[in-house]
Amino acid sequence: MDSTAIAQSQTVPHEPSYHSLSLSEIQENYQALHEKLRGSDVAYTMYHTFHDKLSLLPDIEITNCVCLGLGSLTGVEGQRLSALDVERREDSLHQLVVLTMILDTDLLGAKHAIRNAWFQEPCFSQTDKIFLKGLGFIAPQFPTAMEKITSNTFLFAPRVSYYVIFEVFTACHPALYIGNRLDQLVKQLSGTVATHSLDPLPLMVLETMTRFKDASRMAPLPVLEDSPYSWTRVTGIHWLRKEGEGGTPAEHSEQEGGLNCQESRE
Repeated sequence: MDSTAIAQSQTVPHEPSYHSLSLSEIQENYQALHEKLRGSDVAYTMYHTFHDKLSLLPDIEITNCVCLGLGSLTGVEGQRLSALDVERREDSLHQLVVLTMILDTDLLGAKHAIRNAWFQEPCFSQTDKIFLKGLGFIAPQFPTAMEKITSNTFLFAPRVSYYVIFEVFTACHPALYIGNRLDQLVKQLSGTVATHSLDPLPLMVLETMTRFKDASRMAPLPVLEDSPYSWTRVTGIHWLRKEGEGGTPAEHSEQEGGLNCQESRE
């Protein structure tokens, strides 16, 4: 190599190499982020949100958790990842850490005996599933997690398409839902309905989302002001209103939007 080539190789920065993560790398990243969040203001605010606000939950026992659309924690195995892929992977890990903190005995687990947590994500790699199993979670080979959602379910589904959430809400009203803020979704869907008046589906989705919003109370997910995780800014904690509580009554028939559903099948 001549001196010119050597000089160029020394001055031109190399693009970072993005790769899928191994099991040990995921475990290390998870542990580091978990320890960081447990000592943060977010954990403190989360504690008070669940103890002060969710103590208002109706007399419903939450017996299982279903997580939809977490995203891969490893990235696509054997492929070079883009910067966007890496950002999404970091978001997925952050979501998982927040979820495990919520399920902890100091928060939701303090009052509810949550027996199983089911995960459904088409992008999961085998390494993802092994890691989740190590945490005591269930990531079935076939997409069966949605079948586990009942009126006793804690549904964790940030950033999931509102058409998927619509499908869930049409069949059932989970006791607790953490996902895209319903007030923002209803506002967005109102604009969609106005511009697609000939398509009945957006109107059906809007009506279902509105009924669920009116039957629930909501608190924004606690976040740090400088948080790099974009999903936290559009996520709300939604839980059923008590009967007779202010706002729209929580009593709705299945024909009016499916807000009532069978008790836990587990």
